[in-house]
Amino acid sequence: MKTLAFGIFLSFALLAQAPPPAISGVIQELVPPVPCGAVTVEITAETISRGLDGPPVTQTGQAKMYRDGKGRVRMEMDDIGVVVLLDPVAGFGAFLTPSANLALRGPFNKTAEGYPSDQLTNARNSAKPKPEDLGRRTIDGIAFQGSRVRTPNPARASQLVTMEYWTSTDQVLTAELICSYPEGGTKARITSINRAEP
Repeated sequence: MKTLAFGIFLSFALLAQAPPPAISGVIQELVPPVPCGAVTVEITAETISRGLDGPPVTQTGQAKMYRDGKGRVRMEMDDIGVVVLLDPVAGFGAFLTPSANLALRGPFNKTAEGYPSDQLTNARNSAKPKPEDLGRRTIDGIAFQGSRVRTPNPARASQLVTMEYWTSTDQVLTAELICSYPEGGTKARITSINRAEP
């Protein structure tokens, strides 16, 4: 519940920022706060929304993320002046907007079900139908396994949502995540990886 509480608080904080929560949430998913290999990455993300009338609306975001060997994560979105801290060691998360002198803090702990990324991985593995294997590819010396799953859209059962992931279980990273559906989609990918301790 504590982890969920911080997730809710962070979502409300992001609602006031300029890329939409969809971008911010997807960016965070690429580098989860787990105690494994240290990494520094640069990330780009994009969402496309298609309405009934008018041209598609595209929004983009960029971020840098730093994770140390203990799983502490810092995410910087310089284009909107936001910093997010996730510290499973000290048990807190924080949302900072230095230009507005705003700082929000909430609990962030490992739960009985594991870290949020553990729950996400379990959900992916238990998805029905089973994910389609897309093979492997190497990015900056790290091997990533691709998978794709199509599931009914919870909002419109007649439509399908397609999710594609390129993940490294050794480094606990997702190099690319693509979510697409008839009204649009979201795509986020890591553009550079540095495995030195930040």
